[in-house]
Amino acid sequence: MIRKTVIAIFLTGGLCLTGCAELAVNAARQNPIPQIPARTTQANYMPQTSVKGDLQTQGTTAVESALAWSGKYADLSEKLVGIQEEKQQLDKENRRLLVKQAKLQTELELTQKELDEANDMLIQMRNELDKWKTNILGFREEMKETEMAQTEALTKVLELLGGEISTKTQKQKTSENEKDAS
Repeated sequence: MIRKTVIAIFLTGGLCLTGCAELAVNAARQNPIPQIPARTTQANYMPQTSVKGDLQTQGTTAVESALAWSGKYADLSEKLVGIQEEKQQLDKENRRLLVKQAKLQTELELTQKELDEANDMLIQMRNELDKWKTNILGFREEMKETEMAQTEALTKVLELLGGEISTKTQKQKTSENEKDAS
């Protein structure tokens, strides 16, 4: 009984499908879809192009094509990972260099400040040295004048005591004093 029922269901389904398909074909015959005429000319702004397949993939199956694209994807993924690692290393190096640059910048500013102070101190020391030279030269001049005054005083004392003074000795002393001055 079950067998008869199953056969009846299949036959009824088969008849329905055949009849429905036949009805759809009859409806298409009665109402045909209007065909749009193809253009023979293209617009002048659009060049005639056609999609061409990759020369390597022509004549390959879908599985082979999928495997090829999978291989390309794996290669590019590896390259991407390598580039990302390189970028991370470069970012790390960049941060390290920025820290080092900041440290060196502070050291440079400190060194520049010390150099400015040292230059100021050298300028001050040079001014003091120039003053000292001026004082020494002035003191040397004073000593020369004092020595001349002492020589004249001694000459006068010797004259009062009745001694003889040779003019040659006095002229030699004067010329020696002039040599010392130069």
